[in-house]
Amino acid sequence: MGAKKRWPERDAWPEELAEAERIRPLTRGQCRRGLRPCPWVSCRYHLAIRSLDPLRIRDPQGMLETCVLDVADRGGATLEEISLIFGLTRERIRQIEERTLKRLSMRAHLLRTYL
Repeated sequence: MGAKKRWPERDAWPEELAEAERIRPLTRGQCRRGLRPCPWVSCRYHLAIRSLDPLRIRDPQGMLETCVLDVADRGGATLEEISLIFGLTRERIRQIEERTLKRLSMRAHLLRTYL
């Protein structure tokens, strides 16, 4: 087996990448005041990669919302708003919500049996 490949040290990164990494938010507080649309597509909360269609990664520049946490901070959203964010129909969002709530209910029941 060969030696594990290591990422280059930050000092060896190209200048633009090193600068971008220095300004990347590390906390939610920093993120709230950050750039919109959010350029950090690799973030686990970014909507470009949290698409409901796993084969479709969207361009953040054309998105109305880019962060799941921003939507949650507003206190949630209606089916219509979510359908616009994800580019799906309102009915498809309702179906996904129904399926998710059913799964959560089953898991809650399983947890209660263990307690």
